[in-house]
Amino acid sequence: MRISASSHYASRILVMLTRHADEAPIPAAALADRSGISIKFVEKLIRPLKQAGLVESVRGATGGHMLAMRPEQISLGDVVRAMEGGIDLTHCCDDPERCRSKESCRTRQMWSGVSRALERTLDAITLLDLLNDPAPECTSLPEPPQKNSRPAKAQQAESGPHTGREKLLSSRGMNTGRCCDTLLTAKGQCSCSHGCPAP
Repeated sequence: MRISASSHYASRILVMLTRHADEAPIPAAALADRSGISIKFVEKLIRPLKQAGLVESVRGATGGHMLAMRPEQISLGDVVRAMEGGIDLTHCCDDPERCRSKESCRTRQMWSGVSRALERTLDAITLLDLLNDPAPECTSLPEPPQKNSRPAKAQQAESGPHTGREKLLSSRGMNTGRCCDTLLTAKGQCSCSHGCPAP
């Protein structure tokens, strides 16, 4: 299981609001700048947080966003429920009627128990706990992989020195087994100059 980027960034934004809970509301632009995300994404995150009663907003030139309650009253469980719609690992935990095997399923109770254990853990951690955590705050999430990106090893294999020769021999019906991205002879021995052992 992995929570969404929305829950991750929402929790970070709430920690920022916690750090400045006794100050003026923080504009979305400032939250975006400190989080490394766009203003549009910040505003998207703020909406469910407001609907859940965790954040309130102030309009005007000096407006912005602030916590709607004390940081010790807001838990990570509240954040995840607001952003994910619940803390259930399977659909049948949230709505047993959706499962056609609810009467005979031997796993639903197990997943339900795990879900409740996770929920209790998240509910036990408040924004104040996160603020007082001595660990340094994560500055940014890793960049998502490019849509058309491929592993470097695969790219290296395609660009290896024997690629063209391998295709040629394959077209002639000869053995094209590979050894360290190189070519095997018909006897299964490596034909490169690297001294590779037979596979």
